[in-house]
Amino acid sequence: MWLIGAGSWALQNELQYLDDHPAVIDGVDRIVLVANSGDFAGPSCWANANTHPVRHLSSAAWQALTRYLLRPTPPPPPPQLRVPRVDVAARLRALTVRLRKPLLVVLYPSRDELRDGSPCGFAVPPVFRMEKLALLCLKRSRRWRADLYRDSIHPTPAGMRVLAGDIAVAL
Repeated sequence: MWLIGAGSWALQNELQYLDDHPAVIDGVDRIVLVANSGDFAGPSCWANANTHPVRHLSSAAWQALTRYLLRPTPPPPPPQLRVPRVDVAARLRALTVRLRKPLLVVLYPSRDELRDGSPCGFAVPPVFRMEKLALLCLKRSRRWRADLYRDSIHPTPAGMRVLAGDIAVAL
């Protein structure tokens, strides 16, 4: 199992990673994408050295203080580092062609989205309506519930076990 991801990554970032590292696709039997409703906006890019250091820090305590407590308004990313948008649907289709088995996409609702009337907690993006793609809406799980979140989006350790168990059943 290879866990691939980074804080704030969007679907485009994940697909770009797989394009950049074809050995990942060639070295696994299945790919599972866990996506929340925030993953369908534009791609993330490096913003600033305070949140994503690019060199050894002289003081980790100062970095933690400014990042988590003082929280200054970050400057916009430099233009040369902005990630241009691409056709995510085309990239996803190309990925499903390369895979030997269907791609599993787990639609993961936020705690607030559990109260939403839609079956998955949010509308299923059109990009996921294609062959060779299986969807698992976590909100439909009989075991998933609001107390499995440690904040508005991240699961508790017990939530991770439920999520992993539901993915295992879907595979």
